Amino acid sequence: MDENIAAKLDGCKDLSDIDLSGADLSGADLTGTNISDVNFSGANLTNVNFSGSTFSDVNFSGANLSGANFSGSTFSDANFSGAILADSDISGSNFSDTSFSGAVLSNANLSGSNISDDDK
Repeated sequence: MDENIAAKLDGCKDLSDIDLSGADLSGADLTGTNISDVNFSGANLTNVNFSGSTFSDVNFSGANLSGANFSGSTFSDANFSGAILADSDISGSNFSDTSFSGAVLSNANLSGSNISDDDK
């Protein structure tokens, strides 16, 4: 994976159908991005700004999301199993059909967030 991938993705507004597993995107600015069918498993996403983004069918399993900003984001069919979300800002976000099994949420800000399971 190109070591400058975080800089190349800064400001991206549409990210779909891509495998970024194991990638180092630390510090990237993905504010307001539409993200669908993306595999971030095992990726380094520390301090990434995802605020105001929309996520659909996204895999964050085992990813390091420490200090990430997800405030005001919307998630549908997301997998955070085993992810590290310590010190992240998830405030004011909406989650449906999202798994946090085994995720580390220490000191994460979840105020005003809505987490629901929409079984079909």
